[in-house]
Amino acid sequence: MPRSALLMLTAMMLLIPVHAGGQLEDLVLVYFESDPESAQLLVNGRLLCDGMEGGCTRLLPFGRHQVRMELNGYVAREEMLDLRDGQEIRWTLTPNFGWLTVETKPPGFPVTLDGEELGLSPVIERRVEAGARRIEVKAPCFRPAVKNVQIRRGKRVTRRLGLKRLKRVLKIRVLDENGRSVKARILVDGEPVGRAPGRLAVDGCASHLDVRDPRGVNWLGPLSLEAEGVTTLDVTILGGRKPGEMAFVPAGEFMMGCNEAVDDGCDEDEKPYHRVWLDSYYMDVSEVTVDKYRACVDAGACAQPEPGENCNWEVKGHDDHPANCTDCSRPRHTAPGRASSSPQRPSGRRRLGAWTGGSGPGVTSPRPARSA
Repeated sequence: MPRSALLMLTAMMLLIPVHAGGQLEDLVLVYFESDPESAQLLVNGRLLCDGMEGGCTRLLPFGRHQVRMELNGYVAREEMLDLRDGQEIRWTLTPNFGWLTVETKPPGFPVTLDGEELGLSPVIERRVEAGARRIEVKAPCFRPAVKNVQIRRGKRVTRRLGLKRLKRVLKIRVLDENGRSVKARILVDGEPVGRAPGRLAVDGCASHLDVRDPRGVNWLGPLSLEAEGVTTLDVTILGGRKPGEMAFVPAGEFMMGCNEAVDDGCDEDEKPYHRVWLDSYYMDVSEVTVDKYRACVDAGACAQPEPGENCNWEVKGHDDHPANCTDCSRPRHTAPGRASSSPQRPSGRRRLGAWTGGSGPGVTSPRPARSA
């Protein structure tokens, strides 16, 4: 096919107007290519190629034209060019973004950029629009970490943020059984933090307190710190002999109820299976005898058991046997000689560990068990 016919056919296919008096020989075949290759090509404001995968060849009138390549996320490039036959135009577009890497020590914390979540650290080479940006890392038990960063076009940048544990102030005083202040070592979550009385800097998420005085008497229990300001605590610990034949039981956790995961015979009143924290306390080494329980009944502090089969109450020769067949649903059922009352809480302070049933090495607390 003659070249003039080929040009005419190409012009018709591409809808290129041939002006009156114009010659087909005035048309030129031009090759365009972009990096990235998905850019759009516009000539004189008209879209000629919507993406240039594999390049884009177009027949255009000879002469000067406005050529533009654009792609979302990249800086558009535009120039006035004199086009000629067989010309090849290859442009690389400059990205309007950079790549950001954020690392934290320790890792695994949520990272935000200008208030938008990027995910957990480390964030690796995340594409970010160029400009001034603000990185922020917030996590429980740590101070917020903030860093400003300038993202430059086509550049990679790494920022490292070190997170510091949040600290709270614990103002603590240790009292003996007479209400006098005594010196004691203080441990929080098993780590020594100082001595009482005093103001101590402790971990903001600490959960366990250990008080040890020079007499070898300890207080163990949960620690709850105020979200703001100073947490003030008074801890009363008791020294001396044990109240009768009693054993000291340290504070701790246990699982209460029936575990349906391993036991298919759980009754409704045995559920749910859950964790319970008990403060330290004293427990009788042996059960209360009938003789001792009778003294409690005579004093009007305990309810009298009902006689019955296998019951020791009013059975001759059973005064040193356990006092069984008592009714715990009746209003008076406090063990004889072991009555305790809740501690008074001075204004602005929390008082822990008071026990009013006697004196002994360690501490008991009348507070009820707490379920976790």
